[in-house]
Amino acid sequence: MSEYYEVGQWANQNRRAAAEILAPKVKTDVDTMELTLARRKYDMKPITEEVINAQQKVADLLYQLKVVPKQVDIRGATLTAQQYAAVTPDAVRNKA
Repeated sequence: MSEYYEVGQWANQNRRAAAEILAPKVKTDVDTMELTLARRKYDMKPITEEVINAQQKVADLLYQLKVVPKQVDIRGATLTAQQYAAVTPDAVRNKA
């Protein structure tokens, strides 16, 4: 997970270079991809009850809209606090 964190930090600081890598893969031009990347941050956050509950609401809505064919249990697909702590980079853990 630390690699994911480091790539996100790199993408936050190198939007143009990230756009040059991603644009051909999503079949768009570099300027459009750079604008898309600039609209969000690629940070990691600790998984909290608030995050789990928000994700469950999204999953429930997607099920109600028939975007996904069956009900999804976010908590069942989430690591335990101990498992998550074992793989969470210190920089993310310290944000909690």
